[in-house]
Amino acid sequence: MVAILDALYRDHGNIARLLDILDEELAVFDEAERPDYEVIRAIVDYFRIYPDRVHHPREDLVFARLAERAPEAAKTVGDLVGEHAEVSARLGRFAFALDQILGEGVMTRREFREIARDFVDGERRHMAAEEERFFPVALKALTEEDWAELDSTLSTEPDPLFRDDVREEFAALRRQIDRMEQKAREERAGKTPR
Repeated sequence: MVAILDALYRDHGNIARLLDILDEELAVFDEAERPDYEVIRAIVDYFRIYPDRVHHPREDLVFARLAERAPEAAKTVGDLVGEHAEVSARLGRFAFALDQILGEGVMTRREFREIARDFVDGERRHMAAEEERFFPVALKALTEEDWAELDSTLSTEPDPLFRDDVREEFAALRRQIDRMEQKAREERAGKTPR
């Protein structure tokens, strides 16, 4: 596999983990309980810092090379840049809704839930479409030279959450991820989680 595609798939796996956490927090919210808003805020911040500013621009560069190298193949992918703009808009709506629910804004629980669900579901649809349509088409159409050039020009900014030295603003989120993964390991091993 090509290094950049490995990184993009890895990012998708990490994003999926965060969406799972959002699902859990939304389930708490649905029970009229108080979810961990610190974790939700950290997820929103993470999406602004990494997927929105690093991951999607990387994909956009690969897509631009695909459109240049194989325009007909790129057409089968669709409007990836436009989809990324929609993803960013959904994130903006979700961030605004979170601010409203945490502040003195006017937003019903139902409205917040719908906006949050739209964000989570939209992210999942977007990643699935990329993995089904974009990545395989790019892998087939681009040459080794294309990939090497893309690798040399793309940002090497590290992921602020999924690395050994997690940034301070993501510490609570990382602990939540670690707890969820421990619980899953215990359940797979047949143990009762604590």
